[in-house]
Amino acid sequence: MLRSQDWVENNWVYTLRCWEVKRMSAAWWPQEGGSMDQMHLRRTAASFFLFCFLLPPLAGARTFYVDCSSGSDDSEGSSAAAAWRTLAKVSGTAFSPGDSILLARGTRCAGQLWPKGSGEEGRPIRVGAYGAGPLPVIDAGNAESAIKLFDQHHWEVESLETVGGTPYGVFVSGTRGDLRHFVLRNLVVHDVTGEAKTKVSGLVTITAPGSAHLQDIVIDGITAYNTTQWAGIVVNGDWLAGRVRNVVIRNSIVHHVYGDGMVLWAVEDGLIEKSAAWLTGLQPVENIGTPNGIWTWMCRRCTVRLTEGFFIDSPGVDGGVFDIDWGNEHNLVENNYGHDAQGYCAAVFAAEKLTTQDSVIRGNLCIDNGRSPKLALRQGDMYISTWEGGRLDGVRIENNTFYWNPPLDTPAIQMDHADFAGADPNILAGNTIWTAVSHALHVSDSIHCERNVVARAGAPPAAAPCSGPRRFRLVLTGADRGQLVFLQTALAQYPGCLEAELLLPEAAANLVYDWNLGSVRLLQGSGEPGLKLLSPEGQVVAHWPGFAPPAELGLVLRRTLGIPSPFAAGGSHNLRRDEELASGGGKSR
Repeated sequence: MLRSQDWVENNWVYTLRCWEVKRMSAAWWPQEGGSMDQMHLRRTAASFFLFCFLLPPLAGARTFYVDCSSGSDDSEGSSAAAAWRTLAKVSGTAFSPGDSILLARGTRCAGQLWPKGSGEEGRPIRVGAYGAGPLPVIDAGNAESAIKLFDQHHWEVESLETVGGTPYGVFVSGTRGDLRHFVLRNLVVHDVTGEAKTKVSGLVTITAPGSAHLQDIVIDGITAYNTTQWAGIVVNGDWLAGRVRNVVIRNSIVHHVYGDGMVLWAVEDGLIEKSAAWLTGLQPVENIGTPNGIWTWMCRRCTVRLTEGFFIDSPGVDGGVFDIDWGNEHNLVENNYGHDAQGYCAAVFAAEKLTTQDSVIRGNLCIDNGRSPKLALRQGDMYISTWEGGRLDGVRIENNTFYWNPPLDTPAIQMDHADFAGADPNILAGNTIWTAVSHALHVSDSIHCERNVVARAGAPPAAAPCSGPRRFRLVLTGADRGQLVFLQTALAQYPGCLEAELLLPEAAANLVYDWNLGSVRLLQGSGEPGLKLLSPEGQVVAHWPGFAPPAELGLVLRRTLGIPSPFAAGGSHNLRRDEELASGGGKSR
């Protein structure tokens, strides 16, 4: 779903839900602020359109308003003019299926938001914002969390900003029952403090220990940053008592985190896509584990695709971008971009006398990982390992591209410290390794190798670091929430070199806040949907008519703008093309 807009008429909430459909003739959207009987449909860009329908008000559904600057808890809360004032009032109220709780934009509310009650199928309880302007801010201070839902179900929370909390920012959990349908959308969560004492802590934490059965989780459009607790986004189940089922994390960003970036633990049917993590693993001294950027553990049928991870660190080992960890079954890491990490690009593990089954690492681009000499020597760029009786059954490392330029002479592919079991094939096939090390592959005889090419070059062709006052521009035309993630990763890597713009024919007034555009400028205009990289002179350097995968965009940026910050000063700047580098001859295995 691209967008949801509400109209309030006599305390009834009417919802317009819209889905984007590609390659059609026109798109339509009601005028911002229009009432039900005054909707004006306006045409947007050609080649895609929005399919919309109006949901009628739910019988018995109520809307409650909260204005922490000028409301009163003695009011009924039934309109903006009679809004409640405090989160304590909301947290002390039991809400019913179909109810909505709306916080005034541009206000700051102190304390914890823990509304009571549950929705039901087709009638969730919604928490959101009303008015125009910045997101409502929930300042948790030292409370357990800014937002909490516990032993509840059927909730949708969107368009809020939270600051503070320890050990959580947003916390969804329970100990009993069937807990389903939680949607977290367009939230900004930051500055969760305190010492990390468990990995199930951090900015956004969804966990179901014990006998609770948690399922149907959507985390969409989250920006989570700055925590001394463990994770950016963690969804955690119980692999013995019951995995969390049907989980999606998409269009989300995590950065400046002491531990892991985004993780799915003990999840069944999980997906992380079109998301990014950077500057994770910043804990100075290891006390509860060694983190990675985006990874899965004890997951059944989990996929990580079209994501980006970079500047990943660790206080100990690991410090990698992607990881299919021990106890996983049928996991896929596909078409991602992992670069400039202290540790590896990707790994597959087995341990604790369990078998990791059917692990696929396919179509990924890995550039300049192994920045740490210690981790490069131990792990390489593609790492497979088992310990404590673990076994691997079915590992396929296929059609990946590695640019391996470590600070010492050590293999890119390290796959000789593993035990295997079962009948599924273990294959290293169709990979290309660009490297200057003396031996690129260190592979066990249990792994079948075919069509792998080692080309003698250390780094991808890259321009010298950008300089001067004139900047390149990334221009995104059309409301592609996933593509926006990678505009923001580009800006994080090339400060001072790059600008970004989102071009829409009819921009909603609150979109700059709801999508947390930050330094991405929102402009009004029309054009063919897609992404362009423009030179300072306005010439098209690259053009993607549809979605630009993070690997493709990242490689173009590297070749155009140089090594990403903070590594620009120390990176190698090889201006020759891949084909020229390979002209001296590569070898296959």
